[in-house]
Amino acid sequence: MEAGRLAAESVAGGDGAGMGRTRRPWVASGVILGLLWALCWVYGTHALLCVGVRVALAWTRGQSAEEWVRFVLVSWDFLRLAVSVAVGTLVGFSFRWWVGLLVDARRRLFARMWVGVALAGVAIPVVLLVDLACRGPEIVAEEGGRLRRLDEGLGVVTYLPGVCSPSCLGENRCVEICTNSHGFRGKEFQLEKPAGTYRVLLVGDSFIMGAGAVEEETLSEQLESQIKELPGRGRAEVLNLGIEGFNFHSSVRLVEGMAERLSADAVVVGFLSGDDFRPEDPWERLESCGLRLLILAAFAGAERELYELEYRRHPDLSDVAGRGALPPEIRARFDDDLERLLAVSDRARFRLVVLAWFGAGDLFDSAGGRTDVIVPQTGWQDDPHLALPGDGHPTGRGYLLFARMLSECLRP
Repeated sequence: MEAGRLAAESVAGGDGAGMGRTRRPWVASGVILGLLWALCWVYGTHALLCVGVRVALAWTRGQSAEEWVRFVLVSWDFLRLAVSVAVGTLVGFSFRWWVGLLVDARRRLFARMWVGVALAGVAIPVVLLVDLACRGPEIVAEEGGRLRRLDEGLGVVTYLPGVCSPSCLGENRCVEICTNSHGFRGKEFQLEKPAGTYRVLLVGDSFIMGAGAVEEETLSEQLESQIKELPGRGRAEVLNLGIEGFNFHSSVRLVEGMAERLSADAVVVGFLSGDDFRPEDPWERLESCGLRLLILAAFAGAERELYELEYRRHPDLSDVAGRGALPPEIRARFDDDLERLLAVSDRARFRLVVLAWFGAGDLFDSAGGRTDVIVPQTGWQDDPHLALPGDGHPTGRGYLLFARMLSECLRP
């Protein structure tokens, strides 16, 4: 009897050890499958959100069928969603096999556990969406990597104030761009002009803002130094109001909102043929898409692609030689913007100067003597000393050249 009992215990002990050895890989496989399933859920939920944002953007922008395919279906987000669904399905089938090894009690525990995980997986993106929709709806995504906001007090679109972010252009040319409390690049300034100060506003896109140039090399800094050296000028203040992606329509709206408020003595508007004829500007993008949708577009990484899609939608007008070469609707819009610009110049009594980076033909002839048009020397963008290689934005030396031209124009 004693021998039989010892033999039975020996067999039971051996079976227990064997079960322990088989249970370890079974548990490990379950952990791996669980992690894979959770990863697919989180990754797929984010991809689904991004695809949903793309669909909403395409719908509100009235894109064509070809643009829908390019913007929604042929996108990294849609590929991520497809991969997540495929891998999640395979993991799900593997789970069916793994769950089949569980006893009824453990199966019920397993089900309760994954119901909690599923609820958490749903709750996290919902909370994120609510946070993005409610937290700072005035912030709008900017394609250049900086955030914009709609300043309702000033009635203009600016950068997010008090933020520093990198700007990389050309061949390994990266600089840090910092904004002041008003949301523009450069030093702080007061809305009320200091007494005895000659104040100049620079308005335009990234060429005016100084993308790729350190602060000391920007047009605003170098022009201020040049004006202070002019006899009879004394104190001078040049404000950099350039915003990446602006077109001529954007610049006119900013001048209307800021010139009188800042008591400008002179306003320099940068004009880049081609880019400045784009019919889309930040205000119109706000009106058509809405603030919250553009915030989600930034979260989904789709705002840059939206900008490029709009850019491709319209004809290339970079080589336009005059008004006659413009499509009728674009010519009418340009003429209306020019009249508005001249009207605010007459009303606010500031000197208006147009800096046409690559020429303007007869586009501003209708302004008569109400504005000065400065055209730099032809081919400056091909000189590596004046323009960033592979990009075209001015270098510090290029901005110095333009600052000297403008200071001569602004001579008393």
